[in-house]
Amino acid sequence: MKRKHVSSRAMLLLAGGLLLGFSWKAAAAGTAAGTNISITATLQYAVNGEDQVDLTASAAFVVDRKIDLTVATTDAAAVKTQPGQTLALTFTVTNDGNSTIDANLASTAVATAAAAKFAGNDAFDMNAVAAYVESGATGGYQSDQDTATVIDDLAADSTVTVYIVATAPGTGQTNGDISSYHLLVTALEPSGGALAETSGSDTLDQVDTVFADGQGTDTANDVSGDAKHSSQSDFEYYSGVLSITKGSATIRDPFNGDSNPKAIPGAYVQYSITVSNAAGAASATLSQIQDVLNANLKIDPDLVDGAGTPESAATYSVKVVTTGTSRPSAGTVYYTADAADTDADGAGHTDPGAVAGTLTVNMGTVLAAETGYAAGELKADESVTVSYNVIVQ
Repeated sequence: MKRKHVSSRAMLLLAGGLLLGFSWKAAAAGTAAGTNISITATLQYAVNGEDQVDLTASAAFVVDRKIDLTVATTDAAAVKTQPGQTLALTFTVTNDGNSTIDANLASTAVATAAAAKFAGNDAFDMNAVAAYVESGATGGYQSDQDTATVIDDLAADSTVTVYIVATAPGTGQTNGDISSYHLLVTALEPSGGALAETSGSDTLDQVDTVFADGQGTDTANDVSGDAKHSSQSDFEYYSGVLSITKGSATIRDPFNGDSNPKAIPGAYVQYSITVSNAAGAASATLSQIQDVLNANLKIDPDLVDGAGTPESAATYSVKVVTTGTSRPSAGTVYYTADAADTDADGAGHTDPGAVAGTLTVNMGTVLAAETGYAAGELKADESVTVSYNVIVQ
């Protein structure tokens, strides 16, 4: 009868694995580099019908190191950035190798007119571009927390978040312009030194190194098997799109009244200045509107209508109308143009009783901060019109 021989050590290992629910499946990164693998073969034999002591032979090798990392953006669309605003593109870096590594970070700008990640082509470069590692203290880029510029001790099967942080130019761009970047990550030794791939045949008793990475998006700097990987994402310039128009209408003269009045001396002419922000644009913060009167004009202190009656009340000489807005105070509001009153209600004239001079409307005061609005804020698809009368001298 044949004898089936299983070593007692193997029986113990098998039983222990069943009791503990042990899984023989290796981690996704594979067996850790440096692991000693030894397999023993056992020969069972007999002489003249008598079982003899088993003969064994073993072979061993050390698991080599696979360098493999994956960079991927987590942005679902271009990150919209307003003039002068500092924002971040977000990426993950995953160690798909089987040993702990460090990694160096670099951001590379896509060539002008080259394809962006999400739509369109690259049109401009951001300012102060840098890459930082997420510290883990607070989610999302935090300038006071996420300050590391290299990845330190990224274990096998581990992932870390990395940001490309940049500041948009203050001027010179058009809404929808794209600035596209690659995040290029280079694997390093855990000490921070450069990695070297092992050439020649495998050395069984030492850890050799193999670069097993694929090519990322930065094809100019990243090829397969170079211990690097890269991914692309985009900034999109997003600003207020303001327009300003100015119109005038003669509303009354001394002879015709409001019936087809003409701009003769003594006539009242109303100026209207309208500032509009385009639909789909970013909010803009208005500072002030200034109008320098001609030497032949004098401001009407009462903002009269065609009948010569003040629109609101005597001494209220400036009318501000907001339209298309959800401001709680939306509508028409009147202000004085008293030179001493500029800071109080937002409107003022250098010398209301004299000809010429300068009318100033402080838009941060006129469009005061209120629910849903900052001071001076004009949101997309909103308009504000400033009107006042002059008397022809």
